[in-house]
Formats: sequence, structure tokens, C-alpha cells
Amino acid sequence: MSSSPNPDPKAPLNTFGWNDYLLRGLWSFAVVSGWHTYYYAAESAHNERASLIFCLDTRESAGSWKSHPNGHILGDHEEAIGLGQLHALKGQNPQSLLDPEANIMETASRLAANRITIGNLLKDHNATATPADVDRLVVAAYNRGPEAVFEDWQKGNPDARTEHGNYAADILGREADLIAAGVFGAGPSGPDSQS
Repeated sequence: MSSSPNPDPKAPLNTFGWNDYLLRGLWSFAVVSGWHTYYYAAESAHNERASLIFCLDTRESAGSWKSHPNGHILGDHEEAIGLGQLHALKGQNPQSLLDPEANIMETASRLAANRITIGNLLKDHNATATPADVDRLVVAAYNRGPEAVFEDWQKGNPDARTEHGNYAADILGREADLIAAGVFGAGPSGPDSQS
């Protein structure tokens, strides 16, 4: 899907259920809500792209943003928490994950941990992957776990057992679209800071 300076609100949705207009609207919602600064802070803290974290959150919970503008979203029988639909880790206070800032930071932390685990799996299996493949593995691992998606990647498709079989492809497609549209800049002083 190509991006244009003035996206058409009536453009058909792609196979993943979004178009350029909807994605930009979600970013505008994040900016108005003040969440955009959290995405950039998470990028700085965990070396994961703000655009990637944001796009993952749009896949996980954007359908609930307008009805829960405070980011207090519960899914999966109230076990999936916040914007990133996180499951609390052992010893972690689930209530703390309702806060959008903490949730975004934890999502970035888990992506970063996946990146380390994927790197170790590649090393342990004497395998190499392109940066794009590593991104696909990292994102798919958020949904399915690093070991499972690594096994599926070795068979040719890291998304094979992710939600709807397209989790990473969808999220990375969203990110590519927003980057092509120039939505993401160099942090809070980028073009999106005045949106």
C-alpha cells in the first residue's frame, strides 16, 4: 500500500484491515493522548523503534482506544493488559501495566528481550538472518515466543503459528506505511510533535 500526503478516508482496507488514513488517525490519537512521548522514551530506553512499538500496539488494542482513551484496556478474559495487551510476568503487578507509559515501556522491553533471544538462537544454530528477518522474528515472538517463531522461521515462515498467521507481516507493514508517509521523525522534535 503506498502512502500519500493526503490519505483518502474512503480508501479500501488492505488484507490486514487497515489503510493509510486509519493508521495516521491512530497516530494522531496517540499524539493528542500524549502517548507519543512514551513511544520515543521507550525507543531511547530499549533501542527498539518507536514506530515499531506503536504499530504493535495498534495491532494489539487500537480497536479499544476511543472507548478507553486512558489506555486502560483489558483483553483475553482480563489477562491481556493495556495498549500492548501484555500478560503480567511472575511477580509483576498487573495493575501497573494499565498505565500507558509503563505499558509502552514494558512492551519495548519485551521486544528488546526477544531481540537478544533471537540473536542467541541464531548464534546457537550457526544461522544468519537479514535485519528484516530479525525484525520479523522479534515481532512474531511477541505473539508466539522466540523459540516457536525461530523454529517456524527455519521452516520458512516465522508467522506460521502467530495470531491469524500474519502477526509480524501486519505490524511491519503498518510501520513501513507510516515511515513512508513521513509520520515518524527523529523523536519528540520530529514532524509528529506538532500534530
